[in-house]
Amino acid sequence: MTALIASGVAVEDFGGAQLVPHQHLDSSFSYQPGDLVKHSYETVVWVLNSFLLELAKTHNVPVFSGVCVLAYVNDLDRLMRWLPIVASTLIFFYVIIEKLPDPRARRKNGCVNRLSDKNVNCLAHTASFQVSETHSWLRQVVYHCRFVAAHAVRGFRKNG
Repeated sequence: MTALIASGVAVEDFGGAQLVPHQHLDSSFSYQPGDLVKHSYETVVWVLNSFLLELAKTHNVPVFSGVCVLAYVNDLDRLMRWLPIVASTLIFFYVIIEKLPDPRARRKNGCVNRLSDKNVNCLAHTASFQVSETHSWLRQVVYHCRFVAAHAVRGFRKNG
């Protein structure tokens, strides 16, 4: 994980119940876990299907680490339009349909969308992120993305 993130930045972990990124970061990083429910005093509650908050620091690297975190999001386009406003680097784990094709198994795991690797790359590109690296991890693919355009994102309302 540290190879994907510049030393010393603030990491905002969405789906941070198991603190997976935190286990792989050294003490130069600040780490903020977030999830749908408050697992600890430090956990920030994020409901990505509704109200999108400002990130607490300006040099955050959002990490969507929980199993299927992005697969729980009903409107991925809306989320991807918000991300360039708050970050220039993005890391997310996603269970692409090539790794879990069975719709019933996906639903059983809480997945509400079905994206292929090609779809994920197109979604990132639409939000002006370029996928610079990918790695396999268990059934998921870890996508490391960098923002490649000016931070002017049109047509986005944080809470709409």
